[in-house]
Amino acid sequence: MASLPKYYRTMENTDGALLLHATMTLSHYAWADISRIVLTRKLITKNTGEKGYNWNQAMSFFHNGHLNDDLSVLKRSKSQIWKSPKGSNVSIIDFGKDNIEQVKEALL
Repeated sequence: MASLPKYYRTMENTDGALLLHATMTLSHYAWADISRIVLTRKLITKNTGEKGYNWNQAMSFFHNGHLNDDLSVLKRSKSQIWKSPKGSNVSIIDFGKDNIEQVKEALL
């Protein structure tokens, strides 16, 4: 609370103040490791009995054996690799609301 006046002055003088800096590591996979890519306008996920809804998602499914199936929850979270209901490793990323056709073209 004591530092709020300092941040307020900084935001006034510089059009903002850095409060959080996040970095993201990129993951690279060979095309041969990917079994299929599914583009969806709406994705419903279930986790511990609760439903989640996401829109404009690209899901990359990996061939069995590509990734270690015994990845810990922390490693899965860091690499954004999840298990599908059928046990496949899958990576899910967002794409822009109006970009599904552009994504399709880029994948061809």
